[in-house]
Amino acid sequence: MKDDPDQGDEPKSFDAGHGMIEVDARVLPVGGSAYREYVARSQAEDRWKSLFPDIDWLQDQLNAEIAAAPGQLFRPFQDSGWFIERMLAFRSLLESAIEMDAAADAVMYAAELSTLSTEYSIKFRCEAACDTGVRQRKTLDEHRDRAISAKQMSAEANRTEWQAEANLIWSVNPEHSRSRVGQLIAEKLSKKGIVANGDTIRRAIKKVGKTG
Repeated sequence: MKDDPDQGDEPKSFDAGHGMIEVDARVLPVGGSAYREYVARSQAEDRWKSLFPDIDWLQDQLNAEIAAAPGQLFRPFQDSGWFIERMLAFRSLLESAIEMDAAADAVMYAAELSTLSTEYSIKFRCEAACDTGVRQRKTLDEHRDRAISAKQMSAEANRTEWQAEANLIWSVNPEHSRSRVGQLIAEKLSKKGIVANGDTIRRAIKKVGKTG
């Protein structure tokens, strides 16, 4: 990879919308889209802070949630305010652990913060779309079932009508085969503007006591 004056010795970070994500420019191809985004949005944040949601962003979100429902308690694992409140708390604990060089505590707080951040993203960025998809699938299934039911009822009505017509023909011409009767019924229906297949009718009708 070519050397580039914009690439330093240390990884830097860029704002990913609701927090900071670390990007190591040394492994990004020069000229690639990821590298261009890095160059355009890189900021001088320290490495620990770059890995997790920004405190100011979290606080703004929490203030907005509180203002939207003053005096109400957030429901665990349901309200976005509950997730944001806990992310903010663990973000602060993580900062303290880093400052005190408490590696074990930092790892624990970082893991919890990462879990909360992932759950928050899935629930409030993906859940609505998933629910919409489920509802749409349910609606499509219901429409399909109704269409199948209507088609089955229509087919049954056709078979009943064809059988009645076949019985009438056989009462006059008992020597006719099922194929011939099916053809005659199809021709009669076509005169009424109804498209029907003689072979389909043949398979649907039955000649009592004989096979056609």
